[in-house]
Amino acid sequence: MQRKTIQLVDDLTIYGPRSTEPPFQVLVVMEVPKARAKLFELRLRLRKEMNRDCDAINEYFSRIKKVEDNVLNKRANSYNITLTTHELYETFLRCVGESIGGRIGKMGLLECRENTFDIAAKLLDGIQFKRMEFRTRLLTQEYADQLLKMVKGGKVENVHLTVYITEQDCDSVKLLKDLSSLVHSMHIHQAYLGSGHTSYLLGRSDFDWSPVILDMFAGTLDKLWIDNQWFPAYLTLGNADLIRERLPTIGKKVWFKATCNAFASGLKYSANEHARTAQGTIQILRNRDVPIP
Repeated sequence: MQRKTIQLVDDLTIYGPRSTEPPFQVLVVMEVPKARAKLFELRLRLRKEMNRDCDAINEYFSRIKKVEDNVLNKRANSYNITLTTHELYETFLRCVGESIGGRIGKMGLLECRENTFDIAAKLLDGIQFKRMEFRTRLLTQEYADQLLKMVKGGKVENVHLTVYITEQDCDSVKLLKDLSSLVHSMHIHQAYLGSGHTSYLLGRSDFDWSPVILDMFAGTLDKLWIDNQWFPAYLTLGNADLIRERLPTIGKKVWFKATCNAFASGLKYSANEHARTAQGTIQILRNRDVPIP
């Protein structure tokens, strides 16, 4: 059945397993504005009817739970599905994806493990989403490759990354450069991973991030926020000086903000139409019309 272009689902979030023991459960939450809820439910019923002779598909459809009293968003209904990572439900996920249509507002993939990416790929095949949030306690090279593939397929423009630990064999620098060639806006949040680190960011300690950040702005990226409150020493004074001197001269409007404790006192001045401030952060803000996520 052909996908429709009307956007029915504003937010779709896939919560990966939190348990360390199988069976691993995955929760899919779809936020549908109440004004479009009846149409979304009609699409689901039509696809369920098309597969009425398949008991397994019907059993999966019965797992969709509608929550009308949405505490977080009173204007929307939530449609929740609980799945396990070892089940085979490709046809069912395709039916749900077709019911969603051709695009959604925002997609979230939180806490990856096992086949979480496989579930997301089957559900979102052919669906575009401009905004994406990705959170993982362990960033592996496999997850990085899958994330990049999903960003390409969804034609994502705005990505928000939250990472705790990055495996040593994961090339996080390449991931950031590849993402910056695709998206316009990126928010990187380095979460707390315990004591013993002072200059940590995405698996790198005592690393010169200034050329990486400058290279990222050489691509499609024009807005970047690095939130690293737990390990602010990842940017040295030399790194920060190089960024604030070079970034305003790259020839395009940019929005850049990053945690930085390299300056002993507040720094505030302007040059080349860019405002630069550093009071716990270094900021180079020229394109203020579009907010960072």
